[in-house]
Amino acid sequence: TPTGTGGHGGAGTTSSGGSGGKSTGTGGSTGGSGGSMPTNGCKPSNDTVLAVDRLYFGDANWSDAIDTNAWSLFGLDVDGVQSDGTGAKECQPSNGGSVSAVHTDGPSGLDNAFGKVVLPVFLQSIPTLPYQANAAIVNGDFSILFRLGGLGAGPDQASLPGRVYTGGFLPNVPEFNGTDCWPVAPESLTNPADVDSAIATYPASSLYDNHWDSISLGDIGLTLQIFSFQGHLTIHHARVVMDLDADHNGTQHGIISGVLDTEEFVAAIDNLMQQFDPTNCGGSQFVTQINQQIRAGSDIMKDGTQDPTKTCDGITIGLGFKAAKVQFGPIADPLEPPVDPCAP
Repeated sequence: TPTGTGGHGGAGTTSSGGSGGKSTGTGGSTGGSGGSMPTNGCKPSNDTVLAVDRLYFGDANWSDAIDTNAWSLFGLDVDGVQSDGTGAKECQPSNGGSVSAVHTDGPSGLDNAFGKVVLPVFLQSIPTLPYQANAAIVNGDFSILFRLGGLGAGPDQASLPGRVYTGGFLPNVPEFNGTDCWPVAPESLTNPADVDSAIATYPASSLYDNHWDSISLGDIGLTLQIFSFQGHLTIHHARVVMDLDADHNGTQHGIISGVLDTEEFVAAIDNLMQQFDPTNCGGSQFVTQINQQIRAGSDIMKDGTQDPTKTCDGITIGLGFKAAKVQFGPIADPLEPPVDPCAP
């Protein structure tokens, strides 16, 4: 692994900042994913901001125990179709994908081909992938931020609009106790200078019995990490639900459900694998095989619908998460373009 900027000691991963790492670390790699961070302190807000402190990809259950069926705990019914494994109502599998594998839903029509079909492909070659992503969150390299507008103390709120942001590079190790000033990545804003201009907005969301539901759909950024190298994905048509703690300072049970554009996903994984090992450039057999297996996991159209006359070009995804209260920090610097590991 090449030497780069500093990371936090003992966090299990290294920092991904493009300039200036966290002061307590000893080693890292730039990977071209971060930028220098201003440290202007927390920004005042009357809204509640929660930062993801744990992601569940589908290899472990809510108790953090390894479970091959954990994928069926994370997700929602994305397409409105009760898929029974016959493929009669769904798009045609891609790249030799198994009809029964990609078109058999979890409980209540839950769709999560990423956790069921695609994740096991990665775990064969990179068994620490979920750990690396969560270690990076604990390290402050990134997070997902949920902003709930005007959340009161009660368990019911008929209108509780939400916004979702990508959390940028935090200069210090997060405490997740309400004192962190977490920067907002400008890539998650329509106006990079205005924190109110989130791309992912949920104006129709509500709270009943402390269960928050975004109701509508949006696009949410997701970061995957292998050691210090990051790949950036977009979950399209994303819906979010979470059961808030009674004090509204966090959640122990949240779900992000949506669709990955298969070719966007393949391109992001190609870039990530090439950063990790430049010998993967030029269409290596290893990367080609992974790409084929990713495409074979496609189970939906990338627009979130089903069409039996077309080949699937999207992958449903369901992620579990836990989150804790933070505050907004400054808007982060834009991500620096990564150095092309395949350039001559």
